[in-house]
Amino acid sequence: MLASGSPIALEQIFELLTLYQKTGREQQFIEVARNLINQTQLPSQVILEMARLASFPQPRFSFMAECLTKYLEKEPNNPDIWLELAAVYSAMNQQSQAINALKQAIQHGGEPFKEKIRNDPRLQMLRNNEQFNRILTPPKMQKTKIPELIIP
Repeated sequence: MLASGSPIALEQIFELLTLYQKTGREQQFIEVARNLINQTQLPSQVILEMARLASFPQPRFSFMAECLTKYLEKEPNNPDIWLELAAVYSAMNQQSQAINALKQAIQHGGEPFKEKIRNDPRLQMLRNNEQFNRILTPPKMQKTKIPELIIP
């Protein structure tokens, strides 16, 4: 339900949001979209769709971050969405938040996920960041002494 208290089909809300986008009514778009993502029973996929809708024609990075954060409150173990959030923060030049999101992506995606991060062109602004490079460094292998073999 929205502020009026009456249930409105999600399809109709998305139509309205699309109209707001096409007519340049940014404030109305954000107001309705924010109201929608704050619904407690909203499926997480709808929140992702809101983030996607907010990404064009002009990306609304701040609202995209808000949507992705809401999604992660419901589905915190999705490394791909943590990566999306990191890319949004990177685009907003919020490097520390981007690094924190990448740490979560690695935590939930494991060591193999680091390769995906290394190859993501949206993170170009982070490439010179010391923390970025540190979290992508492979773990060091413990050196174990190999016992000498005695050949008779």
